[in-house]
Amino acid sequence: TYLKMMQANEQDLIVSAHDISDGGMLTALAECVIGTDFGAKVTIDNLGDLSTNAKLFAESHSRFIVSIKPENKEIFEMLFNDKVYYLGEVTKEISFKVIDNEINIINNKTAKLEDAWKVEL
Repeated sequence: TYLKMMQANEQDLIVSAHDISDGGMLTALAECVIGTDFGAKVTIDNLGDLSTNAKLFAESHSRFIVSIKPENKEIFEMLFNDKVYYLGEVTKEISFKVIDNEINIINNKTAKLEDAWKVEL
């Protein structure tokens, strides 16, 4: 995974990347939009038969949240073979939306996430 991430970066396929660690994927996704002028709309239906909590909070190793340009999607997927899961898109709307099986898990303005994050510091 790390070698392929390096190859993707060398090929200028990656716009941004964030590791998934403490707090799992949900925390990593939130950190990607906090402090930016962007939002994200994410759907996690395609991550298998795991519980929503497992999808969002698992802290397993060697996983990344990566944003790419739409025109690089096919090349990026070929590089990573079956190890890529499309989650959604970066949006100009400054909000953070996460959906699992048509259920809105989160739908907040990113400023609200940032305020909560600052309280934890």
